[in-house]
Amino acid sequence: MVKMRDRMKNRNAAKAKEQVLRQIKLAEIQKEKSHEVEQAKLYEQAGGDLATSMALEKQKEQVGRLVEKASLMQRMCQKQCYSR
Repeated sequence: MVKMRDRMKNRNAAKAKEQVLRQIKLAEIQKEKSHEVEQAKLYEQAGGDLATSMALEKQKEQVGRLVEKASLMQRMCQKQCYSR
């Protein structure tokens, strides 16, 4: 009885791990697809000019990094306020 319970626990844990890995892989695939679509839109906005589309992409990446940095700094400030 105990062995069967242990086997079921291990089986359920393995299924949960497998499901999490699948979700992570699907999220990565979706992220790649959205990035490709975004690049295609930038290319169309630039009128098919590769140099301007690359410049627009770099600018968008920089803005994204700055937004991410600002959100991290905001969270850090909030944590400091609550920790006192």
